[in-house]
Amino acid sequence: MLHAHYEILIQWLHYHPHWGVVAAFLVAFTESVAIIGTIIPGSVTMTAIGTLAGSGILPFWPIILLAILGAIIGDGLSYFTGYYFKDRIRMWWPFKQHPSILGSGEQFIHMHGGKSIFIGRFVGPVRAMIPLIAGMLNLPPKRYFFASILSAIAWAPVYLCPGMLLGFVSLEMPPHIAAELILSILFSLIIFWFIFNVFQFFYKKTHALANKILDQYWFRWQRNPFTKWICFVLKNGNNPNHYGQLFLSFLWIIFLGLFLLIAVSVISHLPLLMHWNLVVYHIFRGFRTPTLDKIAVVISSFGTLNVIMPLSIMMLVGLLFKSRWAALHWLLNTILIYMSIGLIKTLYFFPRPSGIYASPPFSSFPSGHTAFAIGIYGLFIFLTTQSLSQPVRKWLYRLIGLVCLAVSLSRIYLGAHWLSDVLASICLALSCLILTIISYRRRPILKKSLLSLLFIGLCTLFPTNMLYLHENYKIDLANYQLYWKVYLIPELVWWQGTSFTLPYYRSTRLGIPEEVLNLEWAGDIHTIKQTLLKAGWTDQKQEIIKHQPLFPKLYHDERPMIVFIKQNQPPNPPLILRLWSTHILLLPNRIPLWIGTVHYDAHYLLPHVFKHKDKTQQWPKSDNAFLHNLSVIWKIKMIPPTHLPKRLAKLSYAKEILLIKPLREKKEPFYGTT
Repeated sequence: MLHAHYEILIQWLHYHPHWGVVAAFLVAFTESVAIIGTIIPGSVTMTAIGTLAGSGILPFWPIILLAILGAIIGDGLSYFTGYYFKDRIRMWWPFKQHPSILGSGEQFIHMHGGKSIFIGRFVGPVRAMIPLIAGMLNLPPKRYFFASILSAIAWAPVYLCPGMLLGFVSLEMPPHIAAELILSILFSLIIFWFIFNVFQFFYKKTHALANKILDQYWFRWQRNPFTKWICFVLKNGNNPNHYGQLFLSFLWIIFLGLFLLIAVSVISHLPLLMHWNLVVYHIFRGFRTPTLDKIAVVISSFGTLNVIMPLSIMMLVGLLFKSRWAALHWLLNTILIYMSIGLIKTLYFFPRPSGIYASPPFSSFPSGHTAFAIGIYGLFIFLTTQSLSQPVRKWLYRLIGLVCLAVSLSRIYLGAHWLSDVLASICLALSCLILTIISYRRRPILKKSLLSLLFIGLCTLFPTNMLYLHENYKIDLANYQLYWKVYLIPELVWWQGTSFTLPYYRSTRLGIPEEVLNLEWAGDIHTIKQTLLKAGWTDQKQEIIKHQPLFPKLYHDERPMIVFIKQNQPPNPPLILRLWSTHILLLPNRIPLWIGTVHYDAHYLLPHVFKHKDKTQQWPKSDNAFLHNLSVIWKIKMIPPTHLPKRLAKLSYAKEILLIKPLREKKEPFYGTT
């Protein structure tokens, strides 16, 4: 459950609410500072903080007051910087290279006058630049701060309000449902904001650079008989005197080249690409939750052929009546994408990720869902919105981009595709889409309204998707559930360690070795819990959270099945025990085997529990804090130093593993009991 995955965060904030207040201040402050404020995800972050405040996790009034104070101080810093340095700021980076940054803010102030100080805080592109420009224009401090303080008082509640409403609503829900809803929304917003802004940044940089180059060479190529054919092929029907579609052609070359590079890397099993495939695969598996699974299945359905094919047919029929030129290119784009995906999957088989109940039997490379979504939805929104104004089309393009991005991420999240599959599909689909648009724009595009087709297409898409989910939702959800293979091992083989060993260490989500797994325990999990409770251990969440890291530790992408703590007499630190499932059953009685760690609380920075005073004994029975009062059979197994990474092999405690199994009525040889 998602509330289980993020319970540590919630409890941690309960115990450390001051960090939430500090975060509210820092976000409000940095969003109001010139330049820095343009790259801070203020709306997303303030929504997250507001949600936690509305649900009672963070204090309400301190959050509001510190957000207002942070906005005022950030504005003041920007204002006095402009007030003191005046026009010298124009020679600073990045204003010297990009004077339009200041120009847009100055135009905004001249347009709205004194109201711009108040209004500007709520306008994303210029909000962080208005205070700086107001200072440069020598606006009196009293007049400026009067408007600035009023706007800050209004801004903080407005930005926190959506999150607070979500938090207030969550109070009426069962705790686990509320936690899943809140954190699913916040997590998705952050991921989408980051990826969207990265793509937008690179697009702006690429577009600006291309404009400078293409303006210089287009007319020269028109006069050159050897390059004139390029201008003919890439002409822009609506603007013949423009430099044509060279920018789009360069983008086509870039995306096609990236696709070929990824394809060659996949076929040759390039180690770096395979490494990142595994890293991203394990990261997403570590965040799997039932709520996100349901959301991902719904999002992924928008990329299935059963949903996209009816839209493709309906659009083709509609375009035949409206514009045969557009219908021809719709058919061309559809054939390009369908045939390229089918041909690649037929010619080369790349195995899909393991770890879900049922994967499609055909090749994982490339991702059909991703390619279909980008290619079909992209051209759909391009053709049907030509009669709309540029700002409206821009927002519609962003919206469809987010939908395609969501479909792509859902395929990785569900474990249906590798990262390389999705990246290759993005490049391939964009190559097909750009090639189609280049051909389509060679003729003048009539501003004929195709909004009726937009409406018809949406009315086809959503009912088709609902019908598909009605018939296949439960099946897809079951097929994408996480699965771990169960192994059967003779108990004697494990106990003697002759031909079978478990991993000696656990890695982080990025594959970096993190800690030695120094405990292997065979037995029923409920029996293990009772044994620990009788020995003075506790599983009280309030106590455990104080000693937990902010992000749960994982083993094979799973959270620990149990986390117990044992308080020792001061000044001795508490002991922390974690056990993860190995998905191994010991024969002949099919006893589950667990692997884990036991150590002193890391906050105390003291030696590990297995570091002994008596170097002559492998496992001292008298003063060992962990084994005290445990009614179990135990033995020590030594860790070969060569089986550990260098960073772990250097640790003093990375030498021994404790093997434990339950006491039995039948007597049998063992190394020790307590």
